[in-house]
Amino acid sequence: MASSSIDFTPRVHGLFKILLATGYDLLYSELEYIDNSISKNSKKVKVILGKERRTHDSPINRIITYDDGLGMSFTKLLESFIIANVVDEEREHSDIGKFHVGMKSAAINQGKKICILSKELNGPLVGLFADIAMMCSTNSYEPTVSLEVVDQQFLRTHFNPDDISEFMEYSSGTLVQVTDLRSNFKIPYSNAIHILHLGIQNAYSSLPNQCTIELGNYTELDAKSIEDGCTGFETIVLNDMFYVNQPWNEVLDFPPVEVTLLVYKGIEENSPIEIYEKNEAVRVIYLKEKTKGSKECPVYYKYDVCRPGEAYYKPIKQVHISALPEASRLLGEVLIRVIQVNEAAFAKEADKFKNGDRKGFFFNRGVRRVGSGLRLGKKIHDRTTAHAERLRASVTFPAKLDDQFDSKFNKQMEDKELTCKVMNDTIVSIYKQIKAVWDKTMEKRYQESHASETEETYTQPPVVVSQQPTIIQTLHDAVNRYDPELESVHEFTHITDIVPDAIPLIVVPPPSQPLRAESIASEEEQEQEQEQESILDHTKPTTIRPNSSSFGISITNTECIFVKDSVEVSIPCNAPELLQSYFLANTTTFTQESIYDIATYIQSKCN
Repeated sequence: MASSSIDFTPRVHGLFKILLATGYDLLYSELEYIDNSISKNSKKVKVILGKERRTHDSPINRIITYDDGLGMSFTKLLESFIIANVVDEEREHSDIGKFHVGMKSAAINQGKKICILSKELNGPLVGLFADIAMMCSTNSYEPTVSLEVVDQQFLRTHFNPDDISEFMEYSSGTLVQVTDLRSNFKIPYSNAIHILHLGIQNAYSSLPNQCTIELGNYTELDAKSIEDGCTGFETIVLNDMFYVNQPWNEVLDFPPVEVTLLVYKGIEENSPIEIYEKNEAVRVIYLKEKTKGSKECPVYYKYDVCRPGEAYYKPIKQVHISALPEASRLLGEVLIRVIQVNEAAFAKEADKFKNGDRKGFFFNRGVRRVGSGLRLGKKIHDRTTAHAERLRASVTFPAKLDDQFDSKFNKQMEDKELTCKVMNDTIVSIYKQIKAVWDKTMEKRYQESHASETEETYTQPPVVVSQQPTIIQTLHDAVNRYDPELESVHEFTHITDIVPDAIPLIVVPPPSQPLRAESIASEEEQEQEQEQESILDHTKPTTIRPNSSSFGISITNTECIFVKDSVEVSIPCNAPELLQSYFLANTTTFTQESIYDIATYIQSKCN
C-alpha cells in the first residue's frame, strides 16, 4: 500500500474554531470547572471574577476557579490538556467529565490565555500557560509554557497575588485562570455575579463531600469591610426545587411520588434497551388499576413503546422477578420524582429561577442538572388549570445512560423527544399516571371550596335577550374542548369555532362560576367507556345538571351538542323545532338557570 505524505492531523486553528461553536456561555463554561472540582473530591470551590475597578458596572477581565481537591501530577496536568483524551478504563459512575473536552472547550470559549496550577498531596506545584493565539500561529497543541515545578517568576508574571493567596495554602487542589477574555464574556461585574449565582444554585441537585461554592471578588473589599469581617465572597446555597429536604406537607399539595426504573441492554448488540419499573409503593396506573409493590416486596412492570394513538397506560405489563434480564445486562437505574408545589411555596420560590417556567421535566446527570423544564416532544403543559404550572418531575440518570438521554459533552439537553423512544414514552407515561390522579383530586378540592360561590351564581340577575334565538344558544363565550390528538385543551371564543355549521349565536355572558353539563353514569358504565378509549359516547342518554365549571350548548340543524370542560356530548335531534318550541312555551327573559332548563327540555324530548 502506498504511503501518503498528507498530514491528517487537524489544524489547531480549525479545531479551536469548532470548540468555540460548542455553545458555552459564562454559566456553562464555569460549570465545567465546578464539575471537575466535584469529581476530584473537593470540599471547597472558589470562583473569582476579577475586574480592574471597584465599581459594580466594571466589566470583568479575568475568571479564576480553584478547589482543594485531589489535584494533579505534572503528567496528569499535561494529559488533561489533551483534547478528547479518552482512556480505555471506565471513569467512575459519579464522574461527570467523561468526554474529556469540557474544561478545554470552556476555557477557550472564555478567553485567549489560560493558566493552570495544580498539586497533589505532598507533591510539587505544577503548572502550564497556554496562549491560544500563539498555539494557532505555530499549529501546535502543546501548551506555550509547562513547568514541573512552578517558580515565583511564573506566579508573578501570570497572577494577581490576592487571587491565588488562599489556594497556595492548600495541601492539594487545582486552579484555572482565564484572561484576555472574549468580548461576549466582558460583561459588567454585577451582571456576571447574578448570572452565576442564579445559575449555579439551580445547576446541582446536591454536592458530595459537603462541598461549598463561593463566588465573589477580593477587590470589593476596603479597609472597613475587612475590619467588619467581610470576605468579598458569598456561599451559594443550592435551590432545592424538588423539596427533598423539607416536610412535604409544608410545600407540596401531595406526597412526592418516586419511581425507580431499571434499564437493561437488549439481548442482541443492536437490540433496543429494556425498561422495568421497580415498584415499591402502590400507585394508580389507570382508573381502578393500581401497582402492587411495596418496600418489602417490590413488583416489576415492563414498559414498551407507545404506538401512535395508543393510550399512555397501555404499554405496561407486570412481570415476575424471574423474568427480569440477567444482572450483567443492567446499564443503570433512573430515579423519577414527581411533585406538585403548593401555591404558597410556588410564589415564594419565583425569584430563584432564571426564567418563569418551572414545570415539566428536569434532568440530572448524576448531581448535575443538564435539562430544565423540558417537554420531551409532548404537549404536557395544560394551562387551563393553575395547579398545572406547579407540577414538575426530576429524572436522574448515570453517565452510562448518556446515549439514552441524548446527553452531549457540553451537558445541555435539547427540548425535544428523546431519540430512545421507549425511554421517552416511559417517562411521559409515569408522569401522566400521577398527573391524572392529582388533577382529579384538585378538581374535587376546587369544587368543595367553591360550593358556596356556585350557589350564588344561580341567583344572579337575569340577562335579557333582545331577540328570540331560533337555531343556536350558548352558555358563554369561552368554551374548552379537549383535543385527543394533541393531548391538550384549547380555548374558543364562540361555539361556532367548535361546530362549523352552526348559525351565529347569541351569547349569554358567564357568571363568576359558570354552569356545565355533566354526564351522570354508573361506575360500571364509566369503566366501559374508558376501556373503549372513547371520550364521546353519543348512544347513552345524558342527564344535565348545573355545576361549577365550563358548560355550553350548541344547536345545529341536526343535533344538540352539550360541551362540558373537556367532553362534548352530541344528541341527534330536530334541533330547530325543539328550540323554537321551548321559546314558544317560555318567556324571552333569559336567565342563567334557563340554560339548565333548555338542556333538560331537549334531553326529555330526545330520550
